[in-house]
Amino acid sequence: MQTFLILISFILNIAALLAIVILYTRQNRLLEIEKQQGKTVKEMEDLISSYLLEMKEDNDRFIRQFEAVKESKTEDETEHRQEKVEKIRQAAAKVLQNESLPSEPDEDNDLHRSQSYMRLNAVKAYSLKNKNGQASNVADNSSELIHSDEDPLLAQVQSLQEKGYTVEEAARELGRGVTEIELLLKFRQNQK
Repeated sequence: MQTFLILISFILNIAALLAIVILYTRQNRLLEIEKQQGKTVKEMEDLISSYLLEMKEDNDRFIRQFEAVKESKTEDETEHRQEKVEKIRQAAAKVLQNESLPSEPDEDNDLHRSQSYMRLNAVKAYSLKNKNGQASNVADNSSELIHSDEDPLLAQVQSLQEKGYTVEEAARELGRGVTEIELLLKFRQNQK
């Protein structure tokens, strides 16, 4: 019986040793898996951080390009506005030159000159308004004068337009310049 107990003791010792070896290998595998996971997490973090840095650089580059395009666009718009103002000035100067030529020396000519002067002031005020974004006192005074002196002309132009006349036809009908009629309508429209 003693032999039987010794035999059982050996078997139990062998089983215990096998269990210890199996648990040790499992523990080692678990530690290796944890190390591998730590490495992969670190690699992923590095990869994501490098990807984020690359995205940030791309975004910064895009923002710089967008701002450059925006600046060039605003410069183009400013040049376009200045060209429009210059065209209006030139057209107004041509109209004023045509109007200032004395055709008949009488009282109408003096009235005509004063209206030309008021129109010139209105054109200058309009260009100042476009440049500064604010209307000046000259524009207010000249627009009031234009209202009082040219209301009949404006009424005639508006009635002709209601009848279906174009700006050119209305100018021919009234014996005025096309640009003069256009400016009159434009000033009236801006004041509303």
